Parts: sequence; C-alpha cells; structure tokens
Amino acid sequence: ATAASYMPVPYFTVDRKPAKVAGKVSGDMGSVVNAHITLRNGDVYYETVSDSIGHYSMDVVQNDKRYAMTVTADGYLPYNDSISFDSMNVDKDIRPTPSSCRNADGQLTATRTA
Repeated sequence: ATAASYMPVPYFTVDRKPAKVAGKVSGDMGSVVNAHITLRNGDVYYETVSDSIGHYSMDVVQNDKRYAMTVTADGYLPYNDSISFDSMNVDKDIRPTPSSCRNADGQLTATRTA
C-alpha cells in the first residue's frame, strides 16, 4: 500500500438554516382540511398538507429562489400564487375559491371552472 491510499479526504458542507412558510387555508365555511400546498421552481419541489384546523407549515432549504405556489383542495378551484423569501419566514394565509356556490338552503346556484 502507498501513502496516497491512506490520505484523509476532507468533506465540506454548508450549514444553511431553512426558511419557513406557514399560514392557514380557509374558505367560506371555515378551515380547509387536507389542502395540498406545493412550492415549485424547476426541479425543486416542496409539499405539505393542511392539518385538522387548516394550518400548514413547511421548511424551505433553497430559500434564494422564487416559487410557484399551488393549493388544491376538494370543493375548491386550484389556488395559484408566487412566493419568495425576502425574509426567513413568510406568513401566507390562503383563501381558495369554492368550486360551486350554494344558497342559504344548500342548493347549488352556480358552478365555477378553472
């Protein structure tokens, strides 16, 4: 064996604190449960789901990018926006549009499409 085969190999990493985006998804009838929230920039993709009271939160490691935000939930049209992390934490409450309108008696009065 040669001395070169026993040389230590240094590894370098960059410890980067993730940014956070968090908020609440709510509609006309209150909290939107199980809404799927995605952030996408090219091949970089983050995803989470709102909890039992509509809250969501996700860490974003690559916080130097601008992301397309999409929110989908049963009974609502897809919600689209963009988000960037000028500060480390972003508060973003979301109010998606219902996919149908009902009157006070619960009767369907209109249906919206994307």
